[in-house]
Amino acid sequence: MPPVSQEFRDAQLLLSRAGFGGLRSEIEALAAMPWADAVESVLDTSTAPDPYESAPDFAAHNGYQGFIRMVWFWLDRARDSRAPIVEKMVLFWHDHFACSLAKVGRVSMYEQNQIFRGHALGNFPTIVREVCFHAAMIEYLDNQDNVVGEPNENLARELMELFTLGVGNYTEEDVRESARAWTGHAITRNVNDVDDFVPQHVFNPDDHDPNPKTFFNRPAQSAQDIIDLIFSQKGDIVARFMAEKLWSFFAHPDPSPAIVTDIAAAFGAAFDIKSALRAIFLHPEFRSEATRQGLIKSPIEWIVSAMRHTGMTAEQTNPQWSLGDMGQQPFWPPDVSGWKQNAYWVSPSAVWAKAGFASGMRWYLNENSTLLTNIHERTPEESVAAALEVFGIYEPAPSTVQALEAFVRSERATSRWAERPGLLMLPLLTPDFQVSA
Repeated sequence: MPPVSQEFRDAQLLLSRAGFGGLRSEIEALAAMPWADAVESVLDTSTAPDPYESAPDFAAHNGYQGFIRMVWFWLDRARDSRAPIVEKMVLFWHDHFACSLAKVGRVSMYEQNQIFRGHALGNFPTIVREVCFHAAMIEYLDNQDNVVGEPNENLARELMELFTLGVGNYTEEDVRESARAWTGHAITRNVNDVDDFVPQHVFNPDDHDPNPKTFFNRPAQSAQDIIDLIFSQKGDIVARFMAEKLWSFFAHPDPSPAIVTDIAAAFGAAFDIKSALRAIFLHPEFRSEATRQGLIKSPIEWIVSAMRHTGMTAEQTNPQWSLGDMGQQPFWPPDVSGWKQNAYWVSPSAVWAKAGFASGMRWYLNENSTLLTNIHERTPEESVAAALEVFGIYEPAPSTVQALEAFVRSERATSRWAERPGLLMLPLLTPDFQVSA
């Protein structure tokens, strides 16, 4: 395959990290821009579709069918959005504020997903408030059981440990005082036509501890006071905590203290998420080899990328059948700490699940698409190059090319019937397609 320019490589990386991969035309358009303009282009959300466009109809699809529509809705948006950074941030927030259908109803989970979408690149204190005061998080972390005299500390603890500050930046007394402030925040279940019960956040004054509280050595009374004090008293810690987590998601794990300082500074007093992302993508380290080789695609990223390059929809691929075995079923994170990265996605079951998904895609594409239809008219080298182009592998490793060419030559020595379907599947399973670069 012909070599690509450095500008092309950089644009491909940006589209992969700020979205779910770029088609050649998209990469070339971005590569023609100065880097700062390219970054602004991917951060532009003005063309993002309305959050409720093509929303699932829960009244028409109950139970498991409703779950399927939720998955299709999200992954199709990720595939099609003119502002894929929004859906990439929805994935980030779903991991950061992890809730699960294991405890929370599908309508609440869908509503939370829309909170992520509506505040994707906005103000961090705002999204913390919106998520923590929503029924999904209250139910998932058992705050409906948090009443005066019998405090439940789950939400109070995770608000600091997982959502804003990280371990070691608060005391057990802070947890207890915060839990007292969160007493009375519960859920009420309203019967409707969608689910038997749909929870809504409610504040029950009779269950709230009215006595004075001290949090971070400051007076506090309400749950909102707790959130406000986290940002006013420990804002620098919040900024560093989120800077490290955002860099690890968009660039590579374990950033240096200097990188964390740079990204944290970009948050500013407003804790603006878009400003932090801009600082990440403009940072010199972002376009380094450490970043290019730093992340394996999560299963959701892998499947959406496959859908983008082949043009297939979620309904055609049925990702809900495979994502669980790959280790990342949407709306089902393993626990409140969310999913891990990289090695977390490498397991025998994940490999088999990817092979099964790719096999299903190849037979659909073989019967219903025009991709690689003229494959028999080409040399083995040309056929492999065309197949790699389909899947956006523009700089394949020599071992990848050699393996695929050997497959083509083997097929051509026999009946050749499996050549096209094989080339519509095998590139998905190469190491090149697994790396988010």
